[in-house]
Amino acid sequence: METETGASAALTMAMRFISYRPRSVKETAQKLTDSGFSGDAIEDTINRLKSAGCLDDERFARELAGSRIRNKNWGLKRVALDLRSKGISDEIIHAALSNIDASADAETAARALEKWTRKTGVKFPRDGVQPPEGAQPLEKKAFEKAFRHLAARGFSAHVIMGLLKRGGQED
Repeated sequence: METETGASAALTMAMRFISYRPRSVKETAQKLTDSGFSGDAIEDTINRLKSAGCLDDERFARELAGSRIRNKNWGLKRVALDLRSKGISDEIIHAALSNIDASADAETAARALEKWTRKTGVKFPRDGVQPPEGAQPLEKKAFEKAFRHLAARGFSAHVIMGLLKRGGQED
C-alpha cells in the first residue's frame, strides 16, 4: 500500500513538473530523486509517463534545439552541449540537430552578431560599403572579440569566419 502511495505521489509530482515546460527523462528522474522517492517509484513513474507519451527525449531534443536557436541565437555546438547536460544521448542529439542546415546556423550567427553589435556599439560596413581589398571589416581587437562571442554561443569557426569576413552581413 505504501509503495502504491509513493508511486502515486511520484506520478503527481512528475506530472506537475513536466506541465510547466517539456522535460527530459533525466531531468524528471532527478527531480523525483531529489524529492526522496524510491528507485522503484521513480522507474514506475518514468515508464508510465513514457508509455503515455508525456516523456519523449527525441521530441524534447527537437523542441529544445529549435527554441534555443530561435530564441537565444545559439549555435549547434552550444545546443548540443545543453542537450547533453539534460541527459539526452548523443544519437538523439545528432538526430535533432541533423534537421538544421548550415544556412540556418549561419543566419542564427548573423542574428547573434547583430544583437552583439547593437549592445557593444561595434560598427560593421553596411549598405554596400566594402572594406578595402584584403582588409578585415573590423579592427583586429573587435574582430577577435566578435569571434570569441560567437564561439561561446556555439558557432563553428567556419561559420564565424565567413560571417565576419562579410562584415556581419548574411549571404
